[in-house]
Amino acid sequence: IIWSCESRIAQKTLPVTSAEVRCVAISADGKHLAAGTRYGLIKTWTTGDWRERLSIQGHDADVWTVAFSPDGNYFSAGSDELVIFEVANVLPQVRRDLRKCAWDPSRRRLLAVDQEGALCCLDLENGLASAVASPLGTISTESVTDAVVGLAVSPSGQECFVAYENGQTVGHLALWQLNPFKLLASRASEAGPVYNCTAPHHGQWVAIQTSSGVRLW
Repeated sequence: IIWSCESRIAQKTLPVTSAEVRCVAISADGKHLAAGTRYGLIKTWTTGDWRERLSIQGHDADVWTVAFSPDGNYFSAGSDELVIFEVANVLPQVRRDLRKCAWDPSRRRLLAVDQEGALCCLDLENGLASAVASPLGTISTESVTDAVVGLAVSPSGQECFVAYENGQTVGHLALWQLNPFKLLASRASEAGPVYNCTAPHHGQWVAIQTSSGVRLW
């Protein structure tokens, strides 16, 4: 459902499937909308006419992350694998070694988590075909060893928020400095499991999605 931020009235309902929608994203120029579902379906629409532009079965598992690059040229979707493609061409590249993802607002690079729990940087300055994943460091500590469910990069590109959950009743949010790579802060959620996190462009707070709603820190 598309809502007006000014009137808070529903403007449009877009058909997806009977599957639950896990995540949504809109491009920086507002021209494209994307959604990921519980059973791996990825859909995108153009917002001018709300015409469906893409519908692919990108994953076998739930899609937890969909995101557009800051310049709007690339789109990514993360689950048990990472799907990346150029918006203009819609030719997906599947990275089975990478999972959750978040775009760096300061430049054309994508941060993702590999199967070993390491945070990797995928530099797309020279295009998608030549992009190589470079590990930054392992995003687990003695106090935070749970599964990564969400990533968000600060506006400066110097820090990364990481949301964790252990599949039970406790979630964590950690703040990592990217260069040099080190843990700056970690906080347990008081609202149950954490499912995702996002940081706005002004960088003054971070939002986390929990079982009881959205919390701002």
